[in-house]
Amino acid sequence: MQIEDWIPCEMGDLFERRSEDGIAGLPIMSVTIDNGLVRRDSLDRKMETNITDEEHLLVRKDDIAYNMMRMWQGSFGLAYEDGLVSPAYVVLKPTKRIVPAFAAHFFKHPHTLKQFRDFSHGIADDRLRLYYEDFAVIPTQIPPKPEQTRIASFLNACDEQLRILQEKTELLCLRREGLSERILSGKLRLQTSDDECGEE
Repeated sequence: MQIEDWIPCEMGDLFERRSEDGIAGLPIMSVTIDNGLVRRDSLDRKMETNITDEEHLLVRKDDIAYNMMRMWQGSFGLAYEDGLVSPAYVVLKPTKRIVPAFAAHFFKHPHTLKQFRDFSHGIADDRLRLYYEDFAVIPTQIPPKPEQTRIASFLNACDEQLRILQEKTELLCLRREGLSERILSGKLRLQTSDDECGEE
């Protein structure tokens, strides 16, 4: 399918705004640029809040929550479970026209990010805000839902492969650091073959 066959629409056709009060006991989530929507207690930094669970916004599985001030930088996340988010965020509820997993990739595309910036309001980059009313009128094009599903599945598989490769790289780096320390301290001696090593 060619891009010419994609369907013109506006973001408001794809997502409604969810403005429901939080439900006590659900996990509190934070939006990050690098990792999307994550549980707040998984972050290294401690974030204190004085508002109650009910004063948070409810985010349902497959919703997308975004930071109004950083949406143009990719600060949004797809919800993989029900949770609570700051009332400073915007929560998007998908309509029947969009596959949420596709949108999570589509929103990262440079052209889409530029649109988010162009439709944000503020006198400087650190004051730009993308309100839902402005988000909703952004013009876009999307493929039919079966194609959205195929695209999302392919890109998710690519992301999983990258995650596995990153884990392997981190483990190899740790192994190298350990071997380097032992070799340079004399605790480990290299044998004749360059690819073998043995301990004294």
